[in-house]
Amino acid sequence: MPTAARSRDREEAELDAARKAALVGLAVVNLAVVAWVLLSFRDGALVSAYRMDLDVYRVAVDVWWQGGDLYGELPRLQNGWHLPYVYPPFAVVVLAPFAVVPLWLAGVVFALVTVAALALVLVVVLRALEVRPTALLVGALLPMTLALEPVRETLHFGQINALLMVLVVADCLVRTPRWPRGALVGIAAAVKLTPAAFVLFFLLRGDRRAALTAGVSFLCATAIGFLVSRPHSVQFWTHEVFYSSQFRGMSNEMNQSLKVLTARFGADPEVLWPLLAAAALGMTAIGMRRAFAAGWPTWALGLNALGALLVSPVSYSHHWVWVVPILLTGAVFAWRTRRATVIAAVAAGTLLVVLAPHWWWDPKVPWHAWRLLTGNAYVYAAAVVLAVAAIPLHQWRRSRHWWNRQSNKDHTA
Repeated sequence: MPTAARSRDREEAELDAARKAALVGLAVVNLAVVAWVLLSFRDGALVSAYRMDLDVYRVAVDVWWQGGDLYGELPRLQNGWHLPYVYPPFAVVVLAPFAVVPLWLAGVVFALVTVAALALVLVVVLRALEVRPTALLVGALLPMTLALEPVRETLHFGQINALLMVLVVADCLVRTPRWPRGALVGIAAAVKLTPAAFVLFFLLRGDRRAALTAGVSFLCATAIGFLVSRPHSVQFWTHEVFYSSQFRGMSNEMNQSLKVLTARFGADPEVLWPLLAAAALGMTAIGMRRAFAAGWPTWALGLNALGALLVSPVSYSHHWVWVVPILLTGAVFAWRTRRATVIAAVAAGTLLVVLAPHWWWDPKVPWHAWRLLTGNAYVYAAAVVLAVAAIPLHQWRRSRHWWNRQSNKDHTA
């Protein structure tokens, strides 16, 4: 064998060994991070793996099985609290499997399923961005996503946000789905109403069939709720749906929405919030249309998520798990364009959701100027992103030229 060929073989073998070592290292890191998540290492102290919202789901399922009042006062949780169940009856059917195993095991399984959902989101978004989602890349990104405060809180509470997000992301971004596009958004909306906001994605993309499919899917899933519990379904859709959407949580620093922002400034939310919500929706629609025109569906989906989070009366920080696909899209754009402003924006956004300044204050501290600035940071950041997204179309076209040129370089490299 020629010396050059042997040298190439040796280099390829060394490269293969290095890749395998990197994969093993990433596997160890990911296992360590998952173990950290399962043990709920939070606020510098190792605490139990108790997940309060998951406990609410389990208690609600038990009440449903026993024929009790699903929307009345539920039995006391394991931590001694009384919390209401606020989702449609169909969600009880979906969450029932977590009630048939011990709470500790349900918490472990729920955390693992959430981490798997985040990994799937990374894969789908990377493919939509025309980046090959190798095990090495996804393995490197996954621990980073778990460091983001919305993801940390989702795991800590045992919230279903990441599970719903993967349904929406797959429905919107998979190029040739094996299911009727729109079906997953409809199912997600039947579990928790907020994913219904992503019908806007289909409408602005001109995919009326997907929007219609989402509506039909939602009705079918809701019908299942009526079949398993007609009285509770009637109660939810005639009363609870309006009550659960009422303004609440102003004192909760986790609530990051326009409506709570107006109240914290001392204004009347019922007067100012509709105006701010209309402005946010307008910027969202303009930005999404321009993103579609530029060929960036992942960015359009991220803008849709930000608009929904701002307009919703209650957007706790664990609802903001949408920062995962948003920051990933921004990071890929920054990598391809090498623009300092984009790199700085992505870095600042990442730092913001890692530090989560709304946690810096004791809840008893009044909403003075500095707390108003830092305690509503997610709202301000989202509003800035939507405003920037509504810039003149020629700016998007110029950015698209950068994107396509860099993308072509990546594929030919």
